[in-house]
Amino acid sequence: MAFVTALAVGLVALALAPGRAFYFDVTPKLAALLAATALLLILAARRRRLPGAPPRFTALLLLNAGSLALSTAFSANRGLSLYGGSWRGWGALAECAAMLFAWLVARQPDAHAVLWSIAIAGVPAAIFGTLGDPGSLAVWLAMGACLAMALAQMEPRRLWRTAAWAASAAALAALIVTGVKSAPWAGAHGSLWRDTLSMAADRPLAGFGSETFLAQFPHFESKALAQVSPDSFYESPRNALLDTLVAQGVPGLLLLCGLTVLGMVSAWKRGEGWIAAALLAGIAGLQFTAFRIPTAILFFTTVALAVRPTESQREPRPMPVLVTLAPFAVLALLYLALRVTVADRELVVTRRLLDARDLRAATAEYEIYWFWRLPGANADIWYSRTWLAIARNATNPDVRAQAMAIAVEAAARATENAEEPGPAFYNLAQVSLAQQDYDEARHDLRLAIASHPNWYLPRRALAQELLRQSRMDEERQRLR
Repeated sequence: MAFVTALAVGLVALALAPGRAFYFDVTPKLAALLAATALLLILAARRRRLPGAPPRFTALLLLNAGSLALSTAFSANRGLSLYGGSWRGWGALAECAAMLFAWLVARQPDAHAVLWSIAIAGVPAAIFGTLGDPGSLAVWLAMGACLAMALAQMEPRRLWRTAAWAASAAALAALIVTGVKSAPWAGAHGSLWRDTLSMAADRPLAGFGSETFLAQFPHFESKALAQVSPDSFYESPRNALLDTLVAQGVPGLLLLCGLTVLGMVSAWKRGEGWIAAALLAGIAGLQFTAFRIPTAILFFTTVALAVRPTESQREPRPMPVLVTLAPFAVLALLYLALRVTVADRELVVTRRLLDARDLRAATAEYEIYWFWRLPGANADIWYSRTWLAIARNATNPDVRAQAMAIAVEAAARATENAEEPGPAFYNLAQVSLAQQDYDEARHDLRLAIASHPNWYLPRRALAQELLRQSRMDEERQRLR
C-alpha cells in the first residue's frame, strides 16, 4: 500500500497530457486521483486488517463530507458542484475522493515512501510546470521542501539523508525562482478578497457550492475591481480559505482549519516539526491560490502523515464496514474516472476532425462526448464558436447553413446551467448577430450584462448595436 500511495501522490502532481487531452492539465489529474483511490481501497479491503484511523481525523473528514453534501444540495448548479468544473475539476466528489485517499494513508504507519515520492515529484513539476499554475507550484515546492527535511530527519542512513537534504534544497531553489518570476501575491488581491467576503456574507451557512465561484462572483464584483483588471475572469478568490468559505460556508472553513490544526499539533507532539512546518508553509502559500487537485492531495496527505498511527496504535484491527462498502466505492470511483477520460478523449477527436473539416464525423463524435460527459460543465461555448467560424469561412451555402444551425444550437445549450453564464450569453449574442437577428442579439447581450454586470464587452457590444439602430434614447427610457 505504501508504494501505491507514493506512486499516486507523484502521479497526480505530474499527470499532464498536452495534445492527448482536451483539458490536458485537469482530466489526467482527476482520473489519476479517482483511479488511485480505487486501487488503494481495493488493497486496504483485501488486507481486512489495518491499524485504526485516528478518530478525530476521521470525524473531521466525515463532517467535511457532510458540509460538502449540504452546500451541493443548496447549490445553484448541483451538477457543477458535485462533479466539478472544467478549470480544475474540484467538485464535491473529487474532494471526497481526496479525503478517502488521505484517510487510507492515515492508516499506514510508514511515511518514507510517500515522502520520497513528494520529494522526487517536485523536481519535474518545477521544470515542466505540471501543476497548472505558478501559485500551486509554489505551494507544492514550499511543502515539499519541508517534507524533504522531515524525510532527512527520519532517514538513518547518511547517503539517503544527504539525498533528502538535496531534494529540499532543490525545492527551495525552484521556489525562489518561481516566486521571483510569477509573484503570485501580486495583483488586486485586496479588492478580490473584500468582494469575496461580501459574497460569503450572502450565504454564510451552506455557501454557494463547489466550483460555482466563476458564475456567482460577478454579481458581487465591485466596479473598482473590474476597472483594475477589466479582462479578468475570477475562477476563485485566489485564497483557499476564502474559496472554502464561499463554497461551503462557515462550517466548511472551520473544518478546514480544524484539519490543519489537528495535523500541526499531532506532528509537533510526535517530534516531527518539519511536517508541522509543511502544513504551515502550505497554508501560507494557499493565501494566494485556491486548492487544485495536486495541492489538495498534498495537503490532505500531509495531515494524514501527521496523524498516522504511533507505535502503540499499530496493532491491526478488523474493518468489516470498509470491506463491505469498498466494492461499491471502487465501482463508483472507476466509473467516474472512465467517464471523465472518455469524454475528454472524444473532445480531442472532435477538435481534430473539425480542424480537418470532416464535419459530419465531428458532429457524431461530439454526440458521443455529450453521452459520456458528467453533468455540470461542458464544452458547448467552444463548440459553438468553432462552428460559427466554420460558417463565416464557408463558401458552400449548404455547409454555411448547417454550420450556423449547429452553432446556434450549441450556443443556446451553453446558456443552460452554464459554468460561465456571462460568456455563454455573450457568445449567443455573437451568433445572433451573425444571423442578423438584431432583436435577439440585444436580448442576449442584456442577459450577458445581467449575468456579469461589470464586464465591459457585452455593454460595449450593446451600445454599438443601439447606435447602429439609432435606439439609444429608447434604451435610456427602458433603463429608467
